[in-house]
Order: sequence, then C-alpha cells, then structure tokens
Amino acid sequence: SHCDSLNAQCGVGLIDGRIADSQISSSNYASSSYYHTKVRLQEVAYGWARRSGSNPWIQINFNVTLPITGLMVRGGLTTGQWVTTFKIQFGVDENDLHYIEDHNGIEIFSGNTNAYDIRTVYFSEEIKARYIRFLPISYSGSYPVVRFEVLTAMDLHGDDVLDLPNKARCTYGRAQLYRE
Repeated sequence: SHCDSLNAQCGVGLIDGRIADSQISSSNYASSSYYHTKVRLQEVAYGWARRSGSNPWIQINFNVTLPITGLMVRGGLTTGQWVTTFKIQFGVDENDLHYIEDHNGIEIFSGNTNAYDIRTVYFSEEIKARYIRFLPISYSGSYPVVRFEVLTAMDLHGDDVLDLPNKARCTYGRAQLYRE
C-alpha cells in the first residue's frame, strides 16, 4: 500500500529557536530563574513559573496564524514542580482570545505527573491561532512550573520538513522524531 502523506505533529520552534524570546510573554514570573523565556521544552533547569496572583498565563505570539494541534509539556527539571491541569486560550487578536472548549464548557487538560517526563497533549480539533495562552490551574509543588513546545501538523513527505532547522522535534504516533 502506498502512503501519500505521513502527518506528524511538529514543534513550531520554541525548542529550535524559530520562536524568538520577544514572542513570549506572561502575566508575571517568580524570579529571573523562572522568566517566561525559560518555558522552552528543552530548557535545562527551571521553566516558567508565575510569581503570584489569580489567572496566571504565559503566551506565545507566532506572528502569523498557524494550525495548532497540541502541546508537549513537562515540569521544571531541577525544581520538582509541575502543572497537573491547565486551560488553553487562542485567537488571532491578542485582545479577543477564546478558550478551547469541550462538551462541559472550558476544556481542562491533564498535565504532568512528574517534573521530567514529556506529556504530549493533542487538541480534539485543530485550532487556528496567532496567539496561544497557557493557563495553569493546578500543580504539584510551590509553583506551577512548565516547559513546553507547541505542535502543528506537518506532512513528513512535504517540503516543509526540509525547512525544519536542527533540533526541531516532531511526534508521529508514539514516536519522537528529532532533526540533528
């Protein structure tokens, strides 16, 4: 049987640097060790953590509207802290973001069960977004510490894959694919 397309979910560039630090913002952060640019999935030590306040968030501005299919999330490696549940807002206008919803209303996503394993969370439907906002709800430890990559669908037979930079990461089924 011939396979016309191999649809993988590939990172939009938090890991490999296509997303610049200036495209990442947050409600606040606990300290310079937990600055919002520390949210990148491969960040060695901490991750992003909010300082205080209700409804904390961290946001990525892709600068263009992209089809988004999910996230790869993990906790803060050296801190032993992680997010256990979260919500997602998205949109094309930063001032008009919408929650991802399910049949119960605002969808609550399951996060991590430890600080080091990567959990891949797929949305039930692809969303179109220029902005995506991660809102931690519950967490283990003193702070909701998170590192993540945002996923977009990509055909592994297509030309887009050839343009992926070194260190780009994709998932295909249960496999993790890396570009060295």
